[in-house]
Amino acid sequence: MKKFCALLLSAFLLLAAGCASGISVPYFDGESEDSSYDTSLFYRNDMNTYQAADPGVIYVPESRDPVYGGWFYMYVTGLGFPVMRSKDLNNWEKVGYSFSPTDESWCNSHLWAPEVIYNEADGLYYLYHTSSSKVGNADTSYSSSSEYQDRLYTGIAVSETPVGPFTQWTGTNALGQKIGIDDPPINLRTGMGLNYDFGAIDPNPFFDENGTLYLYFTAHLTPTGTRTKNEIWGMKMIDMVTPDYSTVVQLTEPGKYTVGGEDFPWESEKVSSIDEGPNMIYHNGKYYLTYSPVGFASPYYSVMVAVGDSPLGEFVKVPAEEGNPVVGIEPYYDFMRGTGHHSFVWAGDELFTVYHAHKDRATGAGNPRGIAADRMFFEYNETLGFDMLYCNGPTYSVQPLPEMVSGYANIAGEATVKASNALDESTVKYLTDGRFVMHDYDEEKEFSAKDSTTIDLVYEKPVYVTAVMVYNSYNYDNAFASVEYIELELSDPVYGEQTVRFSDIPFSEDFVREDLHYMRPGGSSYVEFDPLWVKAVHIKISDKLTYTDYDGNKTNTVSVSDVVVLGKRSVIA
Repeated sequence: MKKFCALLLSAFLLLAAGCASGISVPYFDGESEDSSYDTSLFYRNDMNTYQAADPGVIYVPESRDPVYGGWFYMYVTGLGFPVMRSKDLNNWEKVGYSFSPTDESWCNSHLWAPEVIYNEADGLYYLYHTSSSKVGNADTSYSSSSEYQDRLYTGIAVSETPVGPFTQWTGTNALGQKIGIDDPPINLRTGMGLNYDFGAIDPNPFFDENGTLYLYFTAHLTPTGTRTKNEIWGMKMIDMVTPDYSTVVQLTEPGKYTVGGEDFPWESEKVSSIDEGPNMIYHNGKYYLTYSPVGFASPYYSVMVAVGDSPLGEFVKVPAEEGNPVVGIEPYYDFMRGTGHHSFVWAGDELFTVYHAHKDRATGAGNPRGIAADRMFFEYNETLGFDMLYCNGPTYSVQPLPEMVSGYANIAGEATVKASNALDESTVKYLTDGRFVMHDYDEEKEFSAKDSTTIDLVYEKPVYVTAVMVYNSYNYDNAFASVEYIELELSDPVYGEQTVRFSDIPFSEDFVREDLHYMRPGGSSYVEFDPLWVKAVHIKISDKLTYTDYDGNKTNTVSVSDVVVLGKRSVIA
């Protein structure tokens, strides 16, 4: 760790500061012996929740609720549906239990996959969940029988607050059906004369742009029925509690691009019989149906996407080479496993996905599972001809907190960018596109230079900056070993028109697998400092991780996946 320079700074930076050339400015370069970091600016997916699966997450604004507002709320699988809250999508505290069925309830056990949605029309929170029914005499224990899977239904509970307690909904629905305490409100076996031979799990409520409610769910394979696969189905809702059974339709088929269509190799090669954990999001005229294949115990449990032009399809799975999985692992990843069954949530103007992953990061063991969160993006895909959903994840490295939490946003994209020694000038755009490469299908979407490079970000007006992050290459052969310097041109009320340089910024060996010659993507070299007014950022990279590839051939390419400049939009020069 570098020596300390004598300028006052925050308590965190006082513990880990260094000297910059030019003027004397303390800074932290990410190199701490205890792996600590500034939690007011960054987060890391340490998955500190011991056992939490199938997260459903909402944000409650203070404008809606002065008592419970200003928090993210998460509901997870388990008896009573534990509810947790967080300010930053990373540190979760348990609030209590959101819903426990009474003795008279049809709900028996196997309380799975809760999701909560707020209905502005009546000001209530609606909790949709899976439960097995008491109907039938079979033993419902896991050890002696699986017949309970034939009796999995969708329940609905309501509350005036996001923390509950939620009460099981009863009453007369829009179809005139009387739903009592011992009746599942959504019953695909007998509702309106239907007789589907599957249980329904993983309900996902979704309000379309016009206010229409849809419900997506997994048709669960059953031991005594004819189903052999888990599939995603959907239907329109007449109101919050009443299905329009006439609209029930199958939306995905495991191992196929479309229902009854051609093989989807990513799934079919893994002999996947499971599509589950659906979630829907709308963007720019397209409906993105996300789901998790293979099964939660598999390391390849991921977040995949199929795209359609309407809420009930047809949906076509995006080819693997164009962006599937959205959140998932490559075969050699050893830092995250089983990254599936997710929820979307907006943190201000930023979209995040919250998902569960195996606590056993290296080999994957199904349980226990912890909670992680990463940024999502929509970006135009020329091959597809529409915006594709991408993710900066799964990550196990320091990432910027949501702007609504830290007050700082990535403003790298607001600068004019140039870079020296580019192998292809068209790759300069990847330096400030906000995305770093996570998968083989994106491997070419990095800036690459010959031997070394200097990256220049110039702002039209001075910006208020507190950190600069330089994300390393996805490709081991092109990765840098350190950043030679990050230099700031200042136009600052305190320091005036000066230059400050931070030198020899390390890249942590935690994000390199030397023995197998691969990177653990998402890692960066970064510096953090007390906020400064900056008119330009200059980054010099000349030290490569290796100069020979796996076969011993010489390499001279150095690549950068992304540059992040954390600045405050609310502060104007």
